[in-house]
Amino acid sequence: MYLLFFWKIVFCGNLLTYPYMQNFCGEFFCKIDSEILKIETTISSPICQAKQLSNYLEEKLNELYNWVENYNFKSLEEEIYFFKELKSRLTSKYIYYHRILEIESNAPTTSKKLKLKYYKTIINDCHLSSKKDNEFYKYFRSGFTHYDHYYFTRNGTKQSINKHITRVFIDVRRCSLYDYNLAVILANDKLIEYYEEKIEQINNNVNMKSQILKSNLNWTGSKVDLVELVYALHQSKIINAGNVDVKELAVSFGKMFNIDIEDNIYRFYQDIKARKAVKTKFLNTIAENLNQKMVEEDN
Repeated sequence: MYLLFFWKIVFCGNLLTYPYMQNFCGEFFCKIDSEILKIETTISSPICQAKQLSNYLEEKLNELYNWVENYNFKSLEEEIYFFKELKSRLTSKYIYYHRILEIESNAPTTSKKLKLKYYKTIINDCHLSSKKDNEFYKYFRSGFTHYDHYYFTRNGTKQSINKHITRVFIDVRRCSLYDYNLAVILANDKLIEYYEEKIEQINNNVNMKSQILKSNLNWTGSKVDLVELVYALHQSKIINAGNVDVKELAVSFGKMFNIDIEDNIYRFYQDIKARKAVKTKFLNTIAENLNQKMVEEDN
């Protein structure tokens, strides 16, 4: 869960120090927190989850840009707090989910070794990205605040346009000099944590697979039939109340019945959808077989 209770802690504490800004920001960020929680708990696929959240957070960032463009901060401290604690952390959420979408969409699917190598490369890239501006990185990591007036105010941006040619296109009405840099660091921290966990899960699954005794049950129907069953169970939300990815279900059934359908489930599903007559042919057949058995036993 990505910084689940961050905004609630903020609103109960520091944001109350700035009552004028709280009129908009309090409700705004609370709603965002609630929507993130809702999407994270109702969508199990990392790609679908990241796509929906990145689109949602992009809309919210645009709303925040429009608000701050017309807001006059009441003090230097209020402006620093907004860009350092609020805007940068919302931006980091957007960067995080946008990167998850990009990374998972390009992740290898057929080889665990390739996937491990891919995720390790992502972690290394995140480390390098965070340290691109090493001076600011050390400042933030050290917990210093003496240059906050320079890094996290719009006045600091105006003063630095000529010195930082790469920042010439910064919108000085909406951005401080370094709130985006901070957002990148925060997003990279969460990406590193996320992919370290993914690597650990893959390694644990490999180890568990080698330790589990092989099942004596074998699926003797077609792979398409099993995929039809897996999708039916997934759609019915009767396993983990629906909070399970269809591919995860396919892996579990494959282990149970000694058959590999993990890499072909989406293709088989498309074949099922393309049927001209009865699409749920296998499910109808087993339902008829059970009904027939019960009728015969009653006679």
